[in-house]
Amino acid sequence: MKEGLLKAGELDTYIIIYELTRTQDSYGGYANSRSSLKSVWAKIVPHKGTEKVEDDTVTGTLKVAFLVRWDADLQLDSATVSPQRKFQIYYLSKYWELESTEYNGRGKGIVFNCSFKDDGRLD
Repeated sequence: MKEGLLKAGELDTYIIIYELTRTQDSYGGYANSRSSLKSVWAKIVPHKGTEKVEDDTVTGTLKVAFLVRWDADLQLDSATVSPQRKFQIYYLSKYWELESTEYNGRGKGIVFNCSFKDDGRLD
C-alpha cells in the first residue's frame, strides 16, 4: 500500500459490506445469513490471480484488497472473532471472502484482504 494519508479521490469503487450472523435452524443445525452493514467507497488494490484445474474443472482465484476509511462498525475488538466469520464484501455482483483485515493507522484506513474463487458454477 502507498504511504500517506488516504485521499477521498482514491476511493472510487462502491462496495457493500455484509455482516454474517449465525442462526440455528429448526433441525438444530447452523447457517450463516447476511445482513447489510455498510455501503462505503473503497480503493481497490489487486494482488494476484491464479488458475488451476481441479476435477476436470478450471478454477480461478482472484485476490484483492479493499482500502476503506476507518469506521468503528468495521473494527473487530475481540481476539476471539475472526474477520472471516464476521464480514463479506459485495463487489462486481459477487460475494468476496474476507481473509484478513489490517488497520493502517490514523488517516490511512482499514484494508480488507479478500479472495473470490470462481469454479464455473452458476450458484
